[in-house]
Amino acid sequence: MTPMPYSLSTRKLLLAALAAGPWLLSSSPCSAASVAYNFSETSSNPSQALDTTTPKGPLATSVWNDSYIVTTGNVANGSENNLLDNTGAVTGMSITWSSKETWFGDGGNLTQDQRIVLGYLDDGDQGGANPGVFVTVSNIPYATYNIYAIFASDAGSSTTYTTQDFLINGTTWALGGASPVTATVFANMESTSANGTWTQAIAGVQTGNYFMLSNLTGSTLTIDGQLSAGGARGSLAGIIIQQVPEPSSAVLALFGAALLVRRRRN
Repeated sequence: MTPMPYSLSTRKLLLAALAAGPWLLSSSPCSAASVAYNFSETSSNPSQALDTTTPKGPLATSVWNDSYIVTTGNVANGSENNLLDNTGAVTGMSITWSSKETWFGDGGNLTQDQRIVLGYLDDGDQGGANPGVFVTVSNIPYATYNIYAIFASDAGSSTTYTTQDFLINGTTWALGGASPVTATVFANMESTSANGTWTQAIAGVQTGNYFMLSNLTGSTLTIDGQLSAGGARGSLAGIIIQQVPEPSSAVLALFGAALLVRRRRN
C-alpha cells in the first residue's frame, strides 16, 4: 500500500511537537543542570568569597563551588569532592587542580562577577608532568555536556590581554581545535575591560572572557593549560560543566502520537 500524505490534523500535530520542543527542553528541570567552580586567590579573605543567591557567571548561576573552601590541599593545588549543582544539590562530582600558585587581577570585588575573575590559577612552571594549570573533573553524571572556562589575569591592567590555548581531554584545543592558537580576552569586569558582561572568546573574531566547548561526553574531563610565553598567559579563573538535556519525553510522545495517527489512516 502506498502511504497516504499526512492529513491536516497529523501535520498540525507534528508542527505542534516541533514548536513545543525548544520550550519543553528549556523549561525542563534537567535542562538547567550545571556545576560551577571558582578558583580563588586566597582562602583567608572573605571579600573574595561568592554568595549562594546572586546569579553570576556566563550562565547566571547562583550556587558556585569555590576553592575558598577546599577539601584537601590549598587554593593553588587542591581537590574537592561532592560538588554542588546549581540548585545546591550534592552531586558525586569531584575536582582536582594544580598550579604553581594563585594570583589576583586588577579589578574590584564589589560584584559577584568581579569576584569570579579576581582570583585565578596562575600559569607559572610548577614542574612535573603538567607544568602549567591542570584541572581534572571526575564522576560527571551527564551523558552529554558543555564546558565553560573563564579567563582572568593581571596582565591586561584592566583592559585586555592575550591568552594561551587549553588542551581538553588531551585531544582538542579549546580555541584552536586541531592545533593551539592565542586569543584576545578581557582581563576583568571593569568598565575599561569586560564592563560587567560575559562574552565567549573566539580567536581572531571576538574578544571575550570565557571559552565554550559543546557536546562533550565521558565521566572525566581534563583541562591542560600552557605556560606563559611571549606575553601570552595561561591562567584560569573558573569552570562550568553544563548538562545537555536529552529530548523531552513530552516531545517524543507528540511525535509518537502523530505517527500513530498517520499509521491508522493508511
